[in-house]
This record gives sequence, structure tokens and C-alpha cells, in this order.
Amino acid sequence: MATNTTNYNLVKQDPLEFYDVAVVNKNLDKVDAALKAIDEKAENIDLSELARKEELATHKTEITQKLKDKIIITSNPPSIQNRKEGSFYFHITDANPIGTSENIQVSPMMGIKFKE
Repeated sequence: MATNTTNYNLVKQDPLEFYDVAVVNKNLDKVDAALKAIDEKAENIDLSELARKEELATHKTEITQKLKDKIIITSNPPSIQNRKEGSFYFHITDANPIGTSENIQVSPMMGIKFKE
């Protein structure tokens, strides 16, 4: 006796039954309709949001790199005439960390370290 599949109710003929082309065709029609519904849903997906997220991630990386080039943390800063224009220098005079986060460590003596 034939049984049916769980998800799409396709007919599974018993191995002892004669092969029935009509049963197979009915199953194929169900599969075809389900695939067509998936295609139609896929056509309506707005991929522009995904593109914007990727673009934002790229910009975030670029901005982070530019900030790292502009915020310089060092225990041995260059003389004023040798400093990069537009950069902000933190002069580390003591290392005494009291707290951490995922990206920044701060000490009471204004020592700041960006962690990668």
C-alpha cells in the first residue's frame, strides 16, 4: 500500500505495486509548483539592503583604519615638528589598567589602548 511524504504529501508507491505514471506525474506537478513558489519569492527579495550592509561594513573598516592612523598612542611620542598633521597623540606615562572592554583599555593615567 502506498504512503505519503511528510512535508509535501507526495505519494510513495509500495515496492510491490505496479509503477503508475499518473502517480509520478502528480508528484512531479507538486514539486514543480513548490519550486515555482520558491522562485517567485526569491524574485521579490530586496537585495539592496544586503548591499547596503556590506557597503557599511566596508566603510566602517575604512573609518576604523583612518582613526587608527589619526589617534596615536605611544610612550615615546615624536617631537612636535615630527608629528603627523591632524593626528591626536596620547602619551603613555604609566601603565596601570583598571578596566577593559572588547576594544579599548583605559588606565587612570589616561593610557588608552585600542585592541584588535
